[in-house]
Amino acid sequence: MERPLELLGGIRWTALPGLELAAGGGPGLSTGYGTPRYRLFFSLSFSPAILSSRRPPRLPSIPARAIEELPHSTRVVSAPPAEPIVVSRTIHAEPELAKIVEDHVALLAPVLFARDRDVLLRQSRAVLDATVSILRDHPELALVRIEGHTDGHGRAEYNLGLSSRRARAVRVYLVQQGIAPERLEFQGFGSARPIASNDTPDGRARNRRVEMVIVQRAAVAALPGSGGE
Repeated sequence: MERPLELLGGIRWTALPGLELAAGGGPGLSTGYGTPRYRLFFSLSFSPAILSSRRPPRLPSIPARAIEELPHSTRVVSAPPAEPIVVSRTIHAEPELAKIVEDHVALLAPVLFARDRDVLLRQSRAVLDATVSILRDHPELALVRIEGHTDGHGRAEYNLGLSSRRARAVRVYLVQQGIAPERLEFQGFGSARPIASNDTPDGRARNRRVEMVIVQRAAVAALPGSGGE
């Protein structure tokens, strides 16, 4: 019996090391009994020995003693914990605004008023509050005179009255803060006692001032409410 003729083709694919896939097919070339019109085939081959031979070699373990003998530069040392960051904050002391200098309570900031008026401006409260603290801490200052001064502009009579009213406004403020009225007196001098030239704006600003003169000192025990007789 004549063997039927066929034409077959196929491909082989290595999916993984040790694992191969093959597939193919083709038509029959002759006619007769048992001759297929088409023929297909598929194959799978697996080689475990190849897979095991391609595994990466196992790394040898290093004894602990050998690690200790390694140079210091080759050792892996864990980093120490980071130190906490300390943020420093500088606390600035409040500037000194008033102090006792010989026979004066020196005011180290100007006492400001509304223009041509005896109304204290808000900016003046800090220096006057510092004066209140000094008078409270030094009860031996039995009598202090508040003196008002102006610059040389304007009529002398007007400046004299304005300086007196301004000195009185300062006294009223100090009494409102708890200073005994009998410890305070006031007087205006107008432009009669300049401390700088009235020809410049800076000089005129320096002449417009309030001064506090210590008139009388007394023993603390002799002051009213101090416990003395």
